[in-house]
Amino acid sequence: MKNDLIRDAFNTATPTTDQKARMRAALEAQLPKETDSRGKYQQRQTPTRRFSWIPAVAALFAVVILGGFVLGRISAGNAVMSPAQTTAPQTEYNGLTDFYALPLYQAIQEWQDYLSSHSEDASESVAYPYSSFGCKNGQMQLALDALCDKYGLNLQTDDSGGTDSLDYLMEVTGLKSIFRSLPEVESGLVYGAGAWIYPDGSVMMGLSTTMSDTDTYVYNLYTIPNNSLFSCLLPLGTLAEYTSWEYTTQDGITLLLARREDDAFLFTAGENNVVYVDISYFRQDGTITALTEQTMEAFAETIDFAALIGVDIPEKLSALEAFFASNQYQASREFMDFYYVYPVSLDTAEFEEQMEQSQQELAEKYGLTLPDGVSGMAPETMFETLGIGNPVRTLESVSSEVKAGTCYSDGGFSFGGVTQMTALDSPWRTQIEYTFYSLQKGSFYPWLAEDLSEEVTESWEYTTESGVPLILFRSAENACLLAEREGAYVVVCISNPDLEYAPLKGEQSMGEEALAAFAETFNFTFSQEEKTIDPVLYMYDFILEKYVNAITEHWDGAKCSEADISLLVQNVESLDALGYALIDLDGNGNKELIITDGNVIYDLYILLDDGPGHMLSSWERNVYYLCDGNAIQNVGSNSAASSFYTFYYLNGEDLLFSRTVQFAADRDPDNPWFTGTSTDENQWTPITEEEANEILDSLVTVSIPTTPLTEHP
Repeated sequence: MKNDLIRDAFNTATPTTDQKARMRAALEAQLPKETDSRGKYQQRQTPTRRFSWIPAVAALFAVVILGGFVLGRISAGNAVMSPAQTTAPQTEYNGLTDFYALPLYQAIQEWQDYLSSHSEDASESVAYPYSSFGCKNGQMQLALDALCDKYGLNLQTDDSGGTDSLDYLMEVTGLKSIFRSLPEVESGLVYGAGAWIYPDGSVMMGLSTTMSDTDTYVYNLYTIPNNSLFSCLLPLGTLAEYTSWEYTTQDGITLLLARREDDAFLFTAGENNVVYVDISYFRQDGTITALTEQTMEAFAETIDFAALIGVDIPEKLSALEAFFASNQYQASREFMDFYYVYPVSLDTAEFEEQMEQSQQELAEKYGLTLPDGVSGMAPETMFETLGIGNPVRTLESVSSEVKAGTCYSDGGFSFGGVTQMTALDSPWRTQIEYTFYSLQKGSFYPWLAEDLSEEVTESWEYTTESGVPLILFRSAENACLLAEREGAYVVVCISNPDLEYAPLKGEQSMGEEALAAFAETFNFTFSQEEKTIDPVLYMYDFILEKYVNAITEHWDGAKCSEADISLLVQNVESLDALGYALIDLDGNGNKELIITDGNVIYDLYILLDDGPGHMLSSWERNVYYLCDGNAIQNVGSNSAASSFYTFYYLNGEDLLFSRTVQFAADRDPDNPWFTGTSTDENQWTPITEEEANEILDSLVTVSIPTTPLTEHP
């Protein structure tokens, strides 16, 4: 495929000074004129086309001379590495340490030793690729073949195609990227020199990188499989001629950097390949100059070595990006999508069951916990439950009203609020409506995404006066504050950001300055004990205290009745004989409080908007039990001739009648058993005693897991 000109260039083992000058001039001629690249983030690319033979031959002549120049490093001086120089580095490389033990590197060293000790007759014609390895006759060719057989390597063969299109190169090779996207840095293929692709997957690229319009690097970059012997790697056997050191990029990839007076290279290795960068020259402020350690390390950061050696580097996200990418936000967004498209059934219980099932499934899908929560809590009660102070600061010229909130068992919470900030030069106020969230990482808050949109239009970084870093951001409908705490996010969502903000003298939409001023009305440094709390239990705390007092003070029936607790409590002699259970009987997410001895339900309380409500109470000859499926059985007797077994289901604030079985000998002595699904006894149906027992056996009473009052916190 190569013409004579290219073949001759490959065969030039040691370029002369004039050849070097022509090489540099040819490569520099291919570079575009310098332009102002500040603010540009895209990489330079040329139009897609597979071959451009006329300029390619000329430019490749120079590029290939570089290959010969590489070989010249070996021939010049015939240096042989000492044992100390061939020892693998002790530092942990990202695959680089392992490379020194690979057959590929061992073969390179052995061939270098062979070249330094053989001065063979060069009268025979030697073809590529043997010529690029310094072979001068058939005997040396056989020696190189034997070396490949010894180490199980493939000798690099002729290239199979070239391109001056970066897009085509990426498509053919499957490379994810070559360059890192950096401000004021432009990198691309040198037009005409382009890239050459080899049958074994190796690639040789002629590239240039311009940094900040002052520094330009022209270089060859090679990616080579570990089982391919490519002559471009031979300089690695003469490191004694270089000043070399290790450098780890910001991506965590460790490189071997080496330089001497007239050239330099970078090298690293992956699990399956090596990457070698041969720097042809460095131009600074228009003048070709020597590379320093600092300029080489800066240049190293422009190449995506992680992608070139097949290492996946986790994307470094900003705090804002990390929040929207978090599992808890994604799970909430998915739940909101389900909530808004799910058809609201006439059967409210069925709809709530579907919502609960969706939450459980999403929590499992995203590996999150689903904490219990109590809504409608008074702010003072909620903050006391959490063991924190009010996060809303008391400031002059600021009036804040904190509304009811939701407290979660994992320590997370949310509340609504309205803040009015007095104008700096006006007597009237501006009212800001918001919702404040403190969210534990790893927990699932289904309604989180309802007030948030990840389609951020503007964002700013801000540090509060107390030193807390925040992200201020706006979407189409909201403005928000975001703080990342250890193990938690704090988010404040403003629902009316498009308002006349008086302190900023008429700004119509809350921007950076307005959001920063609003952020100072909160204390983002509130501390919270690291413990699992149960806000539901706290809501029922004063009720439990009544039972503790009733038992320890031995209340009689009259006092129990006055305190609105079961009359059966007067018969309880010790705190360990009675306890409580928190169970969500109707599946609406709120737990009911059951006062029980593990068998009989003494009292049942539910949570209402204004606090706990007393649902039912047992007394002598009228008691309640819990059955399978959370059915509640009421067993009572009016006399020896009249008793009943009635089943109910809790549904929010209602106790729904399900079925009753009655023994009414006073009504029909001959056929005393009846059943019905209505409270109207005229619709009850006579049944036999066997049928009655069958119905009663279908709903078996269950024992209730109980926490004794002695363990009440």
